[in-house]
Amino acid sequence: MSTNKVVSAVLIVFFLVVGMYLSLKNQEKLPDLSLSTSNEGGVATPSGNKVGEHKSPVTSGSKSSIWNPMGGAISSEEIKKWFAERGNYKFYGPDILSDYQGYDMETLSRLSDSGDIKAMHVMADRATNFDDMKKHLWRAAVYGSTEALIQLGASNENSEGSIKELPGERQREKILEILSYYEVAQMRGDWWGNITGAPSLIDRFQVELSENDKLLIKQGAEQIYNNLQAQRAVLGLGEFDNSVPDEVIKFYEEMLRPL
Repeated sequence: MSTNKVVSAVLIVFFLVVGMYLSLKNQEKLPDLSLSTSNEGGVATPSGNKVGEHKSPVTSGSKSSIWNPMGGAISSEEIKKWFAERGNYKFYGPDILSDYQGYDMETLSRLSDSGDIKAMHVMADRATNFDDMKKHLWRAAVYGSTEALIQLGASNENSEGSIKELPGERQREKILEILSYYEVAQMRGDWWGNITGAPSLIDRFQVELSENDKLLIKQGAEQIYNNLQAQRAVLGLGEFDNSVPDEVIKFYEEMLRPL
């Protein structure tokens, strides 16, 4: 499968998920993380980390039946801004990248060299092979994009051809590798891959993660994180900022709350 098709597939999945949470239909359910090990009073990610507590659903007697996980205008803007600073521009709509789409590769390369994450993502979208796409996404991850980590994980489903065609043990290794990318994004404060991509992957391949699998995911995530941080040190970028605003935490909790 070509890189453009891989990227397109990843984006299609993302938009389907975003469409789900923007839906006004309360009866639609969020991704079920119960496939992973849960702790009492909370939900665990595929590697066993607790990422949020279940809250009671909106009752029929509430003033509004519209599900609005981003909250009011101020909260919504804070959430969108936080995700955009980490390479996820989808909440702003397709026009957010319109100015960059008109730039040629030379201009994008100059912007990328100056640390412009948006330019790095556009270059990844235009890549003609997997290696180039991975190079641009990895650079974006070094500069702070957690969306790049999630895209790297998702695109790995097709890095060796279809993951469905891999031998059983190699397929399992690839699944753990993908989950490691989602996990390192969560280490950086971005739960999106573990909220959406991980449950989908586990469900599609009917994976039951053992304690050893979860340990391997954690170790893989730590290795990726350390590699990124080492490259940041070389570039003089300092430590990652892994802080998460309260508004974003509340958004995550709403995404995990059963309806």
